[in-house]
Amino acid sequence: MRRAGEEAVAASFRDLALEALKYALGLLKIEVERALRDRLVYREFGVVYGADIEGAIDVARSIAVKPGCLVASLTYLPSRQAPEYLLMRRVAREALNAARRMAAGDEEAARLLEGIAKLLRHLPAGTTSLECGDVEYVQWLRRACLINRFVKALEKSVKVGRVAGIGEEVVFRDWRLYEIYTYFLIYDVFKSAGFEEAACRDAAGGGEPDLTLKKGGKCIIIYFNKPLNYSLVERYNGYDASLHRGRPDVLVEDGDVRIVVEAKFSTSPSYIALGRFKTMAYMYEYSADAGILIFPAIEGVPTDEEERSIAELYKYMEKEGIAMLHLRDGRNLHLIRIDPAETEDPYESDRLARERLRRVLKIQHIDL
Repeated sequence: MRRAGEEAVAASFRDLALEALKYALGLLKIEVERALRDRLVYREFGVVYGADIEGAIDVARSIAVKPGCLVASLTYLPSRQAPEYLLMRRVAREALNAARRMAAGDEEAARLLEGIAKLLRHLPAGTTSLECGDVEYVQWLRRACLINRFVKALEKSVKVGRVAGIGEEVVFRDWRLYEIYTYFLIYDVFKSAGFEEAACRDAAGGGEPDLTLKKGGKCIIIYFNKPLNYSLVERYNGYDASLHRGRPDVLVEDGDVRIVVEAKFSTSPSYIALGRFKTMAYMYEYSADAGILIFPAIEGVPTDEEERSIAELYKYMEKEGIAMLHLRDGRNLHLIRIDPAETEDPYESDRLARERLRRVLKIQHIDL
């Protein structure tokens, strides 16, 4: 996108915003359904007065009320008109109005909008002084408020960068987009080799996989940015340490070979040098056969020996696209140059990236 014209960049941003919008609408639909379910089944514990017994009675807390021969009891009562449902309807409708302006002409978005609008008819209409800041205790409403805020900000402006500017604009993190780009490049390599998405019988060793691919009897399992069960990290100070496991950007395994992948959207020698050692740490933690460090380029002046080392490797990578460090224990650390703007043609840049990934996967004996 650095080399694309202004019109192409604007079109890319619109596409990116539209996909994000449809994802947000899908989440909003889930929260509205949760609100409707709560409205049907949720009951509040309250006091009732009457001559007839109603609901589930707590005998120990039921007392006679005189005169009138009434009984005061604690029981469960429906909360169908609670103000949270009024606010939910208002918040969701605001999000739908903004979404309609953004998604005019998109059929998938239109179906989502229509489905949510139908669900909202089952929520009570009315006004309430309740605001989003008052409802942290209601999970579905808290999430709906966040979605509403996001959709409104999405309509206002969309940017790609490292940090947010002034205002409510939505900023897609460039480093996160680079990670996702890497993930789909790996996916494309396997798809082009004839693998198809399919369930694998033994795909739960590391946890819930993000993607499983099969070709013949071969199964490829891919995880994206998550801690896995076969991490070496087990306990700290006697407590379970599962929350402290590393999260490699991508982990690929085929039953015989396990590879960790780190993608660093930076040209800083110091940051790439740190990425090299982080990748090696993941190789150790996850007992991986190989590690892959992906980055677009190296620019700037190195300031120490480690930075000079990575800059020297990059000189070789400028010609070959990849460099391999062979470790004493027989494992390999691969460095791959992947830059979406490496050539004037983005499709050619993608092709070069896939070819380099394919070469490395073959070196590691993953059958493509």
